Amino acid sequence: MDNKIDFNRLRKFKKKYPISYLAVFGSYSRNEQKKDSDLVYPLN
Repeated sequence: MDNKIDFNRLRKFKKKYPISYLAVFGSYSRNEQKKDSDLVYPLN
């Protein structure tokens, strides 16, 4: 797992581009939630 999030770079990016940070992180967390719901409801 070498695709871990680099939190220092993320923080700098967040300061520079708060809007795109929110867009990227929002879509990322939505995808994570989708994966979780797939695990919870495999029949759907």
